[in-house]
Amino acid sequence: MNKIKNIFNNFICEKADSIDPYNIIQKEGPWLVGSFVLQKYTQDNWKPNDIDYVVKDKNQYLYLFNFFNKIANLHERTPQRTDTFYFNDHIVQILPARYKDIRLRLDKHDISVCQIGHNGFEYIMSMKCKDHLQKRIFTIDPVYGISTSFYQTEQRIEKYISRGYEQI
Repeated sequence: MNKIKNIFNNFICEKADSIDPYNIIQKEGPWLVGSFVLQKYTQDNWKPNDIDYVVKDKNQYLYLFNFFNKIANLHERTPQRTDTFYFNDHIVQILPARYKDIRLRLDKHDISVCQIGHNGFEYIMSMKCKDHLQKRIFTIDPVYGISTSFYQTEQRIEKYISRGYEQI
């Protein structure tokens, strides 16, 4: 219990209008995470390559899956079980793991500036994320990293360097 309490105490919230283009996210999930949230928060001049949703339970997953499956041009499932839906101008992904709270997902992110999410009412981010966003830097946490391969992590490092962040 102390570990979860420590994780929760490491996050801050900033009130904000919903950024969800599909109006699906809610305080209790599903939630938005990843570069889409980061770009909306920073208002940086780069286009996110996808919109990532995470869910609390199977019901939320099934709702999102059925919703996007009806409107997407194409659906694929990756070997890591991520459901990817292709649209004309963007990609939507439903990440396979389920979390009781968005902070439990964000805490596991390997790139510090990606420890940010949105629940429809507020941005939720680690204190490290907030600090690193202000300084335009990032760190990699190899212990808690969620990238599925070294190669994928290297690609993501390059992506954030190209977006104006310095790896320290």
